[in-house]
Formats: sequence, C-alpha cells, structure tokens
Amino acid sequence: MNRKDWQPGESSRVCSAHFVSGEKSNNPLSPDYIPTLFTFTASPVKKRLRSSAARFDRGQHNVKRRLETTSTLDAAQSLMTLHEQGNDSAYCEPYSGVSSCTDMSISDINDLEYRVVKLKKESEDQKAVNSELKGSLIMIQKEMDGMKKEIECFKREKDQIQQSHLKL
Repeated sequence: MNRKDWQPGESSRVCSAHFVSGEKSNNPLSPDYIPTLFTFTASPVKKRLRSSAARFDRGQHNVKRRLETTSTLDAAQSLMTLHEQGNDSAYCEPYSGVSSCTDMSISDINDLEYRVVKLKKESEDQKAVNSELKGSLIMIQKEMDGMKKEIECFKREKDQIQQSHLKL
C-alpha cells in the first residue's frame, strides 16, 4: 500500500502479484523471500528482479543436480571398492527405490527369512495359548467368587446354630 503512515494489521495479507515468481519462498536466499513488486516499482526494476529470480532458480536446480550426481558417483565408487576388496558375497537388493546392501549371502538371508516366518508362527501359537489361559483364569475367578459366597452362607448358618445353642 502506497499510503503515508500505513501499518499492517493482523488481517493484512500480501498477494502473489508482489512476488517475482508469483509465490512466496521460505528460502531466505530467494528473491521471493520478501515481496518486492509493487505498482509504484519501475518496469526495469521488475525485469531485473524477475531475471534475478530465474537465475536463483537455475542455481538451485544446478545444486540439486550436482548433489544427485555426486551421490550416484559415491555409490558406484563404493561398489567398485567392495568388488576390488574381493567382497563378491555382498548381496544388494535389485533397485526398488530403497538402497540396501549387506555382507550376508543369499543363503543367510533366506535362513533369516525362514526364522522370521517360524517366529511369527510361534508368536501366533503363544497368543492362542494366552487366550485359552485367560479364559481359564476367568472361569477360576468365577468359581472362587461362588465359593466365597458359599463360605459366607456357611458362616451365617454356623452363627445361627451357635446362637440357637446358646438360647437353649
């Protein structure tokens, strides 16, 4: 707003037309980090700001591309080093979007997978036994509650018999 003494309030907003690329950036190095285009900004300045934003975007793209290339080269170098060290038993998963590598052989991995399946089965069996034991425990608790009631009845009967003998 090109008004004298204007101060933004809580409900004040800046529209996308005031940013070089048309939207705000959260990167403090970007020209779109703060609004810079206003109706009173001269056209050559706007052009310079737009070219600055384009240059910044190209630079960010180049940095990202260099990082990706470096990561690929590092991975290739690591594999070459493993091969040169005679570590041919290293097993790497086929590309699935997730990178993983191990010194275990396929046989070792298959054995581990078998053990996992076996442990899962044992776990399921133990859960079934646990469920049976819980059922038995509930039945025993019910029986105990019944026995406690019987004991209370016997105590009352005993007290009644003792009182009746005392009266005689």
